[in-house]
Amino acid sequence: MWGVQLLFGMGLVPCIAVSTGYILLVLFLAELARRLVAPLNAGLVKTALNEAIAAAELCGACFELIIIADNYGLLAYGFYLFLLTIWWSQHWGDATACPYNHFEELLQGNLSRQETIVRTIAETVGGVAVFKLIQVLWSLEIAETHQGRSHSAIYNVCLADLTVPVLHGAIIEGTATLVCLLPTAKLEQRIKT
Repeated sequence: MWGVQLLFGMGLVPCIAVSTGYILLVLFLAELARRLVAPLNAGLVKTALNEAIAAAELCGACFELIIIADNYGLLAYGFYLFLLTIWWSQHWGDATACPYNHFEELLQGNLSRQETIVRTIAETVGGVAVFKLIQVLWSLEIAETHQGRSHSAIYNVCLADLTVPVLHGAIIEGTATLVCLLPTAKLEQRIKT
């Protein structure tokens, strides 16, 4: 009984409920968008739209996972991530929401340069677009865990050890990930042969 009173008294249950609600809202909107795209004829446009939707869903949910990890710890974060991974595996179809897969497929000759570029741009657009939604949700500050978290409240304020402009950070991360994955893919090919 004391534990339940402690949780309600500190406001933890409503905050986690808001975070859960935001994640469910992102999942719902992505599923709605997927259903709108489903009737389209197969092709590059449909592929791009599905990649944008998957990237938006991934980024939107992960923005909120940051709040969960910061406030409720790694166990809660892991639980939510586990459930989200199951959801994504059942709803994304061929979409990956991750450009490095396309670059790897391009280098292996399984994907054209045009499709690689279109998928990557679509994923970038989806990730950036959902950021605006998250910014609006966080600016409402319904839960204390969202206070001061909206982009407008923290613009150009980074508390990380190594700070670089956002675009530079994206380029660094993308390049480093690709550099790490390419040798792994080559090694995997050699093992298979």
